[in-house]
Amino acid sequence: MTQQLNEYGFPIIESEPEPPDLEQIKSIWDAIDPCAFVCYSIQIQALPFDAKVKETLDAFGWLNSEGYPDYDKMRREFARVV
Repeated sequence: MTQQLNEYGFPIIESEPEPPDLEQIKSIWDAIDPCAFVCYSIQIQALPFDAKVKETLDAFGWLNSEGYPDYDKMRREFARVV
C-alpha cells in the first residue's frame, strides 16, 4: 500500500493527532532555572562574576538588592526541583 503525498511531498495524515499528555508537559517545567545554575557556578568559583554574567543575572532578576547573585533565590530554586 502506497501512502498519498501532498503537493509538497509529505504524507497525508488522515487522522487527528493525539492531544499532548498534560503530565508530560508539567514535567518539562521541572527543570531548574538556568540562572540558579549560573549562581551556583559562581558560588563554587567555577564561573567568574564578571560584567556580562552580572548583566545576564540582572536581566532575569537574579541579583539581590546589593547587586550580587541572589543565593537565597538559588537555594529556593534548587529545593523546588529536588
